[in-house]
Amino acid sequence: MLSIEKSELLISDKLMDAEIDRFVSILGEKTWKKKIKNLQNEIKSSNTIYYGNYLIQRNPLLVPLEQYFSLIESDKVIQKHNSVELKLLFSIAWCTNKMFSDANAIGKERIWGFLFSEDVRPFIFEIQTVTHLLRNGFEVELNDINSTDSNAPNFDFIVRKGSFTGEVECKRKNPDAGSKVPRDTFYRLADLIVNQIRGAGYHMLIDIRLKNRLAGSSISFKEISQLLHRTILAGKSYCVVDENLSIHIELLPTNLVVENDAQAYNLLKKYRTGREHIAILGGEGLLVIRAESESNDQMLTALYRSLKKAVKQFSGNNAALIATYVEGITMEEFQVLLDDGGLRLVAQRFFKNTERDFIHTVAFTSDQSISTSGPVHTSSGPVAFWDNYQSKYRFNGNPFGFKGL
Repeated sequence: MLSIEKSELLISDKLMDAEIDRFVSILGEKTWKKKIKNLQNEIKSSNTIYYGNYLIQRNPLLVPLEQYFSLIESDKVIQKHNSVELKLLFSIAWCTNKMFSDANAIGKERIWGFLFSEDVRPFIFEIQTVTHLLRNGFEVELNDINSTDSNAPNFDFIVRKGSFTGEVECKRKNPDAGSKVPRDTFYRLADLIVNQIRGAGYHMLIDIRLKNRLAGSSISFKEISQLLHRTILAGKSYCVVDENLSIHIELLPTNLVVENDAQAYNLLKKYRTGREHIAILGGEGLLVIRAESESNDQMLTALYRSLKKAVKQFSGNNAALIATYVEGITMEEFQVLLDDGGLRLVAQRFFKNTERDFIHTVAFTSDQSISTSGPVHTSSGPVAFWDNYQSKYRFNGNPFGFKGL
């Protein structure tokens, strides 16, 4: 059973070194260093900018671990050379260590497997969920990780606080599963475009318009980037690749500068619909690469199906929370889903089925910026949640510690 005392919320950064060292020992230092080296080699060999960042985002532990190993090898004190990335690593290490210590032999093997995977974000989301519950005074019992019974309910956690007992299931949904413009595909094309035209001082928006999927064009991405380059050199404002894909070019003011996220957000507001992908490159010029398909994405449908699937994992004997991590979308893109009412409609449709009356809350979140107080992180990004007003379990406020946005 996991729990924390109030004093642990303000635990000193002096324990950072020890907690991260314990965390590293789960996989072993050699394994982590090999994963870091493999990532570096893949990025270097493919000459990427955007796709390289995409690979880094799949395992956000590797950058801070590289910093940590560098500091250790230089005999530097971690606390005096702290960074945002190291604070995040400290937070994840602290909670993972508690979970690993509480896990049985099978649970320890499963945690090892989660950390070894190429994409650790689903497990990090579970860690963040556990941390949220611990911060709000819950005791957390590992259920699925420790389970040896394939017929038992396989939700993730049992939570207790006073007389309350609840069940929690964490779901991860990759928006690319229902997207006509998968992120990895878009980033590969954006890298090829940038490699063709960077350094020329262009200030322009390159708007890639699709009828269907980005991967459905008749020529290679390299040929697309070369055709675009010829179009720009000819002074034309668009080119048609095939019946699925066309590219439109819009010149941007030469005095336009993007030096931070706020400036980028203001620049891109008029180009955002919530379904597009955008990549920006500053420096000698300003390139904005945008891609969107006319065909509707199926992300909201995929989220609804994920909720339906989660229902079968609970016992039905306690109030339940389904917490869903929408992977790989920015806080701004997540906000669009909120503003458009899409997530609210998914929750309302899900709650209409009265056989789900033991599900009390559904919550959604996305990739977020993190701040820390000691080892316990707080999320500065949005968490959207809805309570089931047809639930057979009634409480004064949300029983899982969520508060209004």
